[in-house]
Amino acid sequence: MGIMSLHEFTNSYKKYGKCPNDLGRREKPLNDRQVEMRYKAYLRSVERKKEHAERKKPSVFHEKRTICEISRILSFKELQLLKQNAGPLYQIVDGAHIFGRGPYPWMKDDDENIVGMNRYSHSCLDQTRHPVTGQQITEEERFLWWALIVGPELWKELCTKARRLDLIPEEQMS
Repeated sequence: MGIMSLHEFTNSYKKYGKCPNDLGRREKPLNDRQVEMRYKAYLRSVERKKEHAERKKPSVFHEKRTICEISRILSFKELQLLKQNAGPLYQIVDGAHIFGRGPYPWMKDDDENIVGMNRYSHSCLDQTRHPVTGQQITEEERFLWWALIVGPELWKELCTKARRLDLIPEEQMS
């Protein structure tokens, strides 16, 4: 179904006693100006839905990163401990934002800022906990884990985008 014209919107209101974007019938009828204002609100609503649909299109993450990236850097012993601690949460892979959506909103849709991560480790890192043992860690240690997971080149690029040059080791600054 396409976008209604003002004429179609007005006819729908007259026929059903409510505007297409209203939840229920109105007690007091709207005048022509009010119907036109409701039509403008309807158009804004349609535009927001279109923008939302655009943002929900599959990203590179959904196409390429469906494995847990942390499992690639762990030793066999660490991986066994992670599986033991995580239980069934190890099998669930989420898209984990390296630089979180709240503090770094300009990076939330950046595919390079999202990696596949088992739900346990993802939750641990979000809560400043060790991604294998679940023990509390410092914010600095948390960023060190992310740097290990994504590698030095991508880490430097992400820190630059996040405006956090302080997180790049000095030997990588040249």
